[in-house]
Order: sequence, then structure tokens, then C-alpha cells
Amino acid sequence: MFSSLSSLKAVSRTLMLPLFFRAEECHAADPIVHDPMARELVDQIPYNFHAFRGHTLMKTATLMRVAAVDRMVRDFLASHPDAVVVNVGAGLDTRFFRMDTGKLDWYELDLPEVMAIRRFFFEETRRYHMIDASLQDTGWYGSIASEGRPLLIIAEGVLMYLSEKCVRSFVQQIQKHFACSSLVFDAVSPYQVAMSAFNPTLWLMGARFSWGISSPRELEGWQGDIRLYESCYYLNEPLPRMGWLNFFSCSPAVRFGFSVQAYVLGKTPSP
Repeated sequence: MFSSLSSLKAVSRTLMLPLFFRAEECHAADPIVHDPMARELVDQIPYNFHAFRGHTLMKTATLMRVAAVDRMVRDFLASHPDAVVVNVGAGLDTRFFRMDTGKLDWYELDLPEVMAIRRFFFEETRRYHMIDASLQDTGWYGSIASEGRPLLIIAEGVLMYLSEKCVRSFVQQIQKHFACSSLVFDAVSPYQVAMSAFNPTLWLMGARFSWGISSPRELEGWQGDIRLYESCYYLNEPLPRMGWLNFFSCSPAVRFGFSVQAYVLGKTPSP
């Protein structure tokens, strides 16, 4: 099973980064994200996680991103505890187990080779489902049984690795298959797309960003009903534990280079 880890493509291998960073955060006195399940997974996976040690800036940025997405998902579920949630590019994410309301239906979606690893650790239930597919596939939309319930689609750590054409197609397919939904994803600026070629952590994984947005309002100019309802630049505030590394957050290119955006796709009242 785990022999397939070495054959994962670069973007798929990046699933190891947030997993390890969440696991390491379990030892923090004041954790940004508390995820003991991540620690359990890391302890069982024969992977060279030690290579990620020392990547403090990337670790903190990733954890801040996870916390921002967690908050938006939690806010959505507070208003819609019986929602249907689709977690695109699930990797070894454990958000369902941190967010389950006891009423929602949750779908994890990722490439077959990634889901094979995920199925080793997790089992499907009546409300917890797994789909082997790429977000660029169109067949998986018919597997989502939303039946008029509020629908939330999460894409964390995914879209910035795709071309704008692929992202536009993804958004259009959501609009085509669902009358209304909410979409939460993290984004980077065009400047950070260019700088990703020099990011030591991404270089280690053999990956780099491909798509960025200059303004969260950009998507509202795309085809169809797209409305921004929340925007969070999660590196906009210094973090005391970062010490001198907070110097980087003084730069607008960093402060406004990484964000989590939330949109309504279709005609509906605000979430």
C-alpha cells in the first residue's frame, strides 16, 4: 500500500505537508490547529517527514490557512448543520472528524492513487463517503446526493496548482450541476505564483503554483452567478510565536499574497 507514496505526482505529494504540520502542531503550547488524528496518521506512514522539519514559515502559513478554512466551514455548518459537504483534493485531511455535526453528509474526493491511501485509514459510513476522481472529471458530480440541501464545496491546497482554464471549468461545472452552492478555497496572488519557483518547501516536493488572483472580486466577473461573501488574508496579522519571521508579514506581497475566499455560486441569500 505505502509503496505507492513514492509514485505520487508532485501535486499529490503535497498532501504530506499539511498532514505533517498539523501533526507537529500537537506539541505546541497554544496550537493554531489541534488535530491529534494527524499525529496518529504520521506515526503510521513510512515517509521521510523529517525533511519537512525547519520549514517554519511554510508550516505556520499552512496552519493559518487550515485554521481560516476551518473557521469558514464551521460558520457555514453552524447555520446549516444538515448540509452536504464536498472536500475536493481531500488528501489525508481530517476536517470531517473535527467538524461533524451529526447531521451532515460529507464527501472526500481525490485522485484514485490518493484515495487508495486514504481508504487504508478511513471507512465509509452512511454519512461519510469517498470518491475516486479528479476535480477535472465530470462524472463525480452525479454522485453527490444534495437533494436541495445546502451544499458546501471545499478546495484547500488545490486550485493554485491548476491553470486558470481548469479552475474556470471547475467553477462552471459546479454551476451546471448544482442550482446553488457555496465554494471555499485558498488562493495566492500572481506575485506568489511567480515566487513559488523559489519556495524551498515546494521545491522539495517538486511542485509550484500555476494560478493566482489579484482581487477576490475577479471571479465575480466570470460567467454565471458568482458572489463573494467572505475574504480572509490569513497572514495579515503578526503571530507572536514567529518572532523575527514576522518581518515577512510586514511586506504587502506576503500579507495580501495568501488568502481564503468564499463564494456563493447561484442565486441564493447570503450563507
